[in-house]
Amino acid sequence: GGGGLGYGRGDGGLHELETRAAVRFQSLEAAAAALDALDGRHFDTRPLRAAFDDGTYAARLDGSEDTERQTRFGFGDAAAAYQDSLRVLRLAAAEGAPSIVCDRPLGTLPHYDYLRPEAAPDGVAGYYRRHDAPPPSPLDVSRAILQRASDAGAPFVTCAEFVGPVPHYDWRPDGPDGAGYYRHAGAPVASDPREASLGVLREAAAAGAEFVLCPEHVGDVAGYDFRGGPDGTGYYRRPDAPPPDGREYSRMVLQRASAAGAEFVACPERVMDLPGYEFRLVGSEGVGYYKAEAEAEDAPDYNDFMATMKELGAVS
Repeated sequence: GGGGLGYGRGDGGLHELETRAAVRFQSLEAAAAALDALDGRHFDTRPLRAAFDDGTYAARLDGSEDTERQTRFGFGDAAAAYQDSLRVLRLAAAEGAPSIVCDRPLGTLPHYDYLRPEAAPDGVAGYYRRHDAPPPSPLDVSRAILQRASDAGAPFVTCAEFVGPVPHYDWRPDGPDGAGYYRHAGAPVASDPREASLGVLREAAAAGAEFVLCPEHVGDVAGYDFRGGPDGTGYYRRPDAPPPDGREYSRMVLQRASAAGAEFVACPERVMDLPGYEFRLVGSEGVGYYKAEAEAEDAPDYNDFMATMKELGAVS
């Protein structure tokens, strides 16, 4: 394992802080990496010192699994799996699932009791919704459905109203498919292959493609029919399809270019607010979106950092 010992610089010079932290790692390599990253790093004007523990603090660390701290500060595959399990639990609970199979307790879940095999119906361990639990909130159900769809990478999720921010999505009241959440064209590739294919299809449709090769039906696309034809199996543009939406295609190009870090993206008109970019009618490259200059960030204040760590329970 690895340990860390913190020091700070005050008016009287280098002095030992009252707070010390020791961390147990899953591997020697992880401990060495943390040591390399943290030793000598400054918070405000004070240097942080990190070193391998000589055994003084390891004896004081609880050897049992610390689920609360894992939830807050965990890293690595084990922590990622733990966090993913918690997310699935909360989504199922938000939808009001009567039971959620889980082989071991992962923490408390509002309106649910964790039952071990000997006490659970049919001997299946998991979380069981209490009989006196209130009905699930429609808003929470909407958020859970939205989260599941976004996890799969759905290019569009119907939603009549804004229910909260979702990473890689914009809620639009008047998009090409109606009100809902639209996935950024520059977002990571969808985890669900069908959703990834549907995203490509929608982008091709916005560009006005006459045909998009696709071996199987992955979803409906406005203005297109899935069928066999002279160019093979795929999506064919219908004769009565509405004209291509140039602004929608421009949005997709802008999102992809910004995700790639482009310094400039030519665009004849302002079609959207693009985070980190400014639309200029006059510029060195012409009309379009220019990457904004990054503002210098203030150095983190050490006292604020320590106060936050104590509040979170990372240090005492």
